Parts: sequence; structure tokens; C-alpha cells
Amino acid sequence: MEEKSQRLTEVLIAGADPAQLTRIRESVEKAGCVVVEAANGEDALAQFKTREPDAVLLNAALPGMDGFEVCRAIRQTPAGQHKPILMVIGGERVEAIRRAYEAGASDFITSSAKGFVLDYRIQFMLRTAKASQKQEKLALASRVAEPVDWPRDFHHKHQSQPVEIAGTLQDVMDSMPTGTALRESEALLIHLAYHDALTGLPNRLLFQNRFQHAIAKAHRSCKQVAILFMDLDQFKRVNDSFGHDVGDRLLQAVAGRLRACTRKGNTLARIGGDEFVLLLEEVEQLGAVCSMAHKVNTCLAPAFRVGGLEFHVTASIGIGIYPDDGGSVAELMRCADFAMYRAKEGGGSSFQFFTQGMPWSVNSKA
Repeated sequence: MEEKSQRLTEVLIAGADPAQLTRIRESVEKAGCVVVEAANGEDALAQFKTREPDAVLLNAALPGMDGFEVCRAIRQTPAGQHKPILMVIGGERVEAIRRAYEAGASDFITSSAKGFVLDYRIQFMLRTAKASQKQEKLALASRVAEPVDWPRDFHHKHQSQPVEIAGTLQDVMDSMPTGTALRESEALLIHLAYHDALTGLPNRLLFQNRFQHAIAKAHRSCKQVAILFMDLDQFKRVNDSFGHDVGDRLLQAVAGRLRACTRKGNTLARIGGDEFVLLLEEVEQLGAVCSMAHKVNTCLAPAFRVGGLEFHVTASIGIGIYPDDGGSVAELMRCADFAMYRAKEGGGSSFQFFTQGMPWSVNSKA
């Protein structure tokens, strides 16, 4: 097998769709790395055992062995215990994400990811791969540095002959920061698992976790919890007219405004596309929820300027209240989502509480 020091960093990619594969290849090759492709799960595992690539990108829905099985099998090989493995899953499905991490994936990305988000995850995976390579050097340097039990007559037999030892001082020096780099990589992996890569806001997983803590506090304090489900009005026109890069930059600016008007102790999350959700804890009066909904559109009112362009952004907001409208985050999100569509039907830039008098309710849906 080819020595790692004599070839470029290799990334094994298995099962990516053609459009995504093109973008991934561009990101990987831009970083000076080589792409190795596999057609199915069995091929991916065979290629890994043969080539021992530096990083792996697996589609969860591989034909034959699925991505979860391949990931688990790679982790069971000596060469695959510490390799960065990025799993591609269809949407932010909690069950699929859980299975990916249980199988040993280092991180995940959704199949719809593109642009800045895809580049960011690929670059992070490659950085982790390089940190792993340094860890291997450090292990080699440690073995070189171990004391050797030389035979008693070694000095007399070999005193005039040079002794060659594998590994150099530069190998050791290059490897010294590895521990810190790996700790930073681990911390970043955790952050990426629970935060939206585009805006830095909590994602759906972290939001659900915060909701569970909020209802536990609500039980103790006999107070309520509110969810404000926000959808930006007519945002699709921005992407269609000016492209996704401009749309992404506008979403970042919107997230910044919303973050600035959110009280400490509440949770603002981006759950996908142009949808944001705000968790209000320890609510005593519904008037405070109304005030927050008004505040959201007030803070969005000033024009946004992105790339020399000016945009006016408004939001339709649906509100669900715990425990009145539902006992779980899934029920409350459905209620708030339905109320949001009612607000949008009324022309947008407004908010609507979910009420049991609406033609749809959690109970009737179940």
C-alpha cells in the first residue's frame, strides 16, 4: 500500500448524487486532495480496506450495505477507528441523525445542503483528517522515543556503524499541537451537531433539548411556555431573483437582527430554509407573548442591505402555548406551524395564536 507521506490526502465518497458529487469534488480538490469514488456499500468498505483513505463521506441510503452499516464496519477496522466520517442523510430526521452517531459518524450533513454549508462541512472534515494524520505521527514519534534494551555487546559490535532510526525531529515538532487540535475539532463537531452552520443559531436538535428543559421548569413554577414559529414572507423570490448566495447572506442578517431582539434565557433557532422558531420560557401572561411577536416584525422593519441591494423583510408568526395547545414539542410545533399559515393567509407581517376553534387541531390530526 502506498505510504501516506508519499501521496495526497484521499477522501472516499460513496453514494453522493451527481450534482452533490460535483460540488464535493470541487471542494476536496480545491484543498489539494484526491477523490476516490465507491458505487455501493460493499464497494465502499472494500475501497476503505484497500486504500485506507484519510476521510470518508457516506450516503446513508447506499444500495446494498447502507451507510450506517458501512460506517460501523469501518470503525471496526484498525485503520478506521479515528478517521473522520461525514454521513449524508435525507433531511434533519432525528432518528437518522441518532443512527449516524451510533454507527460512529463524526458528523452529518443533509442531502439538500449546498453552497456555503456544504463547503464548510467538507473543509472541516479535511481539517479533522489532517489532525488525525498528525496523531499518527505523534504515535510514531512516541515509539521512536521509547528506550531500547540493547544487547550488552551491541556497542562493541556496532561502534563504527551508523544506526538508522525511522522518524525525524520535525515529525515530533509537527505533531506537538495535535492534542489541542483534536480537542478543538471535537468541540467544533459538537457545536456543528447542535447549531445551524449558516447562521450559528441553535438547530432543531438543540431547540428540542431546550424545550424539554423549559417544560420541566414550567412544571415546577406553574408557568407556561410559548413557541413562536416564524416564516419569512415571500423569501423564495429573493433566492429565485438574486441567487442563493444573496439569499444566504440575507438570512444571516435576519438571524442577527432576531438574535439582537431576543431576551437572554429564551432560545432562537433556525430549523430550515427561511423558518425560525423562538422559545419563550416561564410565560406568565399572554400579553408578553404578543409583545414579543410585535417586537420581531418591528426589528425586521428597517431595510436590509446585502451586496448593494436593498431588501424589506417581514415575517408571519404562528404561536403555540404549552400546555394548552400540546404536551410535546412535536404537538406544539404543529400547532404553531398551522397558526403561522393562518397569519400568512391574512397577508403576512402578522401573528396568530393557535386556537382549538380552528378547523384543525392536534387531537383531530391524531
